[in-house]
Amino acid sequence: MGKIKLTGPGRGERSSGPPPRTLLFNFDIDGAALKHVHHDFLRMYVEPVLKRGGSVTIVGLASRTGKRRHNHLLSEQRARATLAYLRQRVRNDFHVNQLVWYGERKAELEGYDDETEDPRFRSVILFTSDNPNPPAAPDPRDPSLARSPGRDVGDDIQTGIDIFGMLSSFAEYLPVIGEIAGTLGFFMSIVGAVAQMPLLWWSVRHQNRSNGRIEGLWDAIQDMADQYSDEALDEEGAVWPVLREPRPRQIPEPMTLDQREWMEGRKEGCKFAYELFRYSEGKGGKDGKAEGGRKALRRLYKEYGSGLKDAIKIEFNKKIGKTWPIYK
Repeated sequence: MGKIKLTGPGRGERSSGPPPRTLLFNFDIDGAALKHVHHDFLRMYVEPVLKRGGSVTIVGLASRTGKRRHNHLLSEQRARATLAYLRQRVRNDFHVNQLVWYGERKAELEGYDDETEDPRFRSVILFTSDNPNPPAAPDPRDPSLARSPGRDVGDDIQTGIDIFGMLSSFAEYLPVIGEIAGTLGFFMSIVGAVAQMPLLWWSVRHQNRSNGRIEGLWDAIQDMADQYSDEALDEEGAVWPVLREPRPRQIPEPMTLDQREWMEGRKEGCKFAYELFRYSEGKGGKDGKAEGGRKALRRLYKEYGSGLKDAIKIEFNKKIGKTWPIYK
């Protein structure tokens, strides 16, 4: 083993298959020890199958940093460490007819240059079966290996919680959104819904996207309120400008994997905020000019000005009893 380089929290994804597969990745460079998130995924997805009499195939992988022989051994150690953990947790002598390791071969077949890193190849993939016959280990040329279209548990939690679908949940409030003055209660409900309670997070990916969604939401509300900062809008007969779609704050390139996921969340939160206010147009105005969301944005700007975003953030922190960004 070379000198271990820490890479941060473990990561995981789940795909229903067939066969069902669980990907544990972002092992430390030159490291074979399982991380806490890896334990979470094994306890949630693999242990129950084995306790019911099922079986498992375990495949170890490595990235291309270091010598080929060294990476072959490293992928074996990762696979064996995973099996040892499961044997410790599940004591029914479950079947493991397949325990294989491909070293850096999979990364090489996908065209990755020598001496390059990718967290998905510092990984272990587990294929489960509900019967005592483990699934066959896939060939390293299988394009689904390691880069499966999997879902992490955070995504599973979000099944059916499409942020745009949430618009219908707030539809009954939209006729009065333009009459809201001096309160953030309605908007805090939206922020809380988009966040989907951080205590449910099981993966770093979901954590990053949730934090990004929250930030994107209040950034967008501030940007949209700024569009209605002109005091002339309070005059009778004022013609209000059309609401412009805000853009999420950009993270400078090159972005890390965590930053890219955070950016995905920012885009989603920003889009949701815009769609909510846009959807409210025509539902709250009485004069045909300052309708729905635009009136609410004007009132919020008058109350909080450029500090609106910070006001939402403060209220959000009070609501959840933690300080954003939230980490498990």
